[in-house]
Amino acid sequence: MSIVQLIVVGVGGLSIVSGYIWFCFVFYMTFTELEAVLGHLENSPDVVFLSRTRRSGFVGKSRLMIELSGIVTFPRFHSRVVKLSPDDLSNIPVSIKRKLAIMQWSGIVILVSMIVSFGIGKIAGLYR
Repeated sequence: MSIVQLIVVGVGGLSIVSGYIWFCFVFYMTFTELEAVLGHLENSPDVVFLSRTRRSGFVGKSRLMIELSGIVTFPRFHSRVVKLSPDDLSNIPVSIKRKLAIMQWSGIVILVSMIVSFGIGKIAGLYR
C-alpha cells in the first residue's frame, strides 16, 4: 500500500470509530436531556408533533434528539421550516444548547470526513 492509501484508510477508520463515539453521545443525550429539551420547547406546535416519535422506542427517541439538536443549532433555518416559538429557544439552558450544538456539528464533521475519505480512496484506487 502506498502512503496515500494508508492515510485514506487511517482517516476512514478514524471516521468510523468517531461515528460510533458520536452515536454513544447521542444515546447519552437522549436518555439524560430529552425530557428537559422537550419541556422547554412545549409551546412550539411542530416540536410537539415531532415528540410523538419518542414513544416509538430507542431509535425514535434518538432520532428525535438529533432533530432537536438541529433545531437548536440552526434556529434561523428551522424557524422558516418549523413553527418555533422564539421564547422556547431562549428558555433552554446554555449548557444544553452547547451540548446540542457540539452534537450536531460533530455529526456533520464526521459525515463529511467519511465522504471525503471514501472519495479520495476511490480516486486513489483503493476501492475497485
